[in-house]
Amino acid sequence: MRIVTFAFLVLFMLPAWASEPGQPIDCSDWVPSIPGLSCTAMPGWVAGAGPEQTRVLDNQGLMLWFPRADQPVGYCGVNELRPRLLERYDYESGTRETIGQFLPQCAGTGPDNYGIIDELYCLWSDGPLFSGCQLFFDEEKGRLLIPVQSSCYDEGWTGQCAYNENRWVIAISGFTTTFDILQTYTPASGQLSFRVPHMPEGLQYADWFDTYYGDLATVGDWSQAQPLRCGYPATAPTMGDYLTVDDTLPTPAAGRGYYYVTAANYQGQRRYGRQSNGGVLRGRDPAVLPACSE
Repeated sequence: MRIVTFAFLVLFMLPAWASEPGQPIDCSDWVPSIPGLSCTAMPGWVAGAGPEQTRVLDNQGLMLWFPRADQPVGYCGVNELRPRLLERYDYESGTRETIGQFLPQCAGTGPDNYGIIDELYCLWSDGPLFSGCQLFFDEEKGRLLIPVQSSCYDEGWTGQCAYNENRWVIAISGFTTTFDILQTYTPASGQLSFRVPHMPEGLQYADWFDTYYGDLATVGDWSQAQPLRCGYPATAPTMGDYLTVDDTLPTPAAGRGYYYVTAANYQGQRRYGRQSNGGVLRGRDPAVLPACSE
């Protein structure tokens, strides 16, 4: 068993297969284009909850939106299969890129070769100022929330759709956060990873990071932490960089486990999370954590 302590978040890898044709589109149909982004299904949807926006900005100032693709990726009978894209735009460089997509499914064909298609639609809002997809960005957790509806489209009205509609909320995690290092452990690859946050651990920037591990039985006694990787990356990181650390530890015995903690270093200052003492939240003592030398 391996965990990440306190402000760190463990995310499990999603299955690589897609949903079955004729069943609602879900997170198994999510195909990321950049590392570190994962999809989680949040059940339910509440109309009118929160501000309604067609586009949002993430913590790096990049604009996000959720259009349908202009070009099909294939056909279901005579009907096009066009994915729903997650795109972002950088105002400074003028570059636009697709960072992931949800793929539609062909559940068969009906009369006149009409396609029976499972597609994903964003839920739209119509208001006096604007209308469009509802997008919400969680700045602290670096997470994009998109209320959506998966629908079975049967133009030939064959009655072959196994469902009518399924409403849920997409949560795309892995964007740059504010302050905290949200660290992910991926058992399949044996790596720890995180995206450099805005003001890591409340510091203006970070010169480098040090990652430690320890036995779960010693959590709280940070003097017993052992270096896993020190002084990375080779050059000062920038906000949004995706960093990985190889986990070379052997699989712990049954009933035992490891914790991981990463310290941010900037101009002689070191910080590695917070702790509660008598109901007061404060930074952990940097003097307790051993010097990092692999």
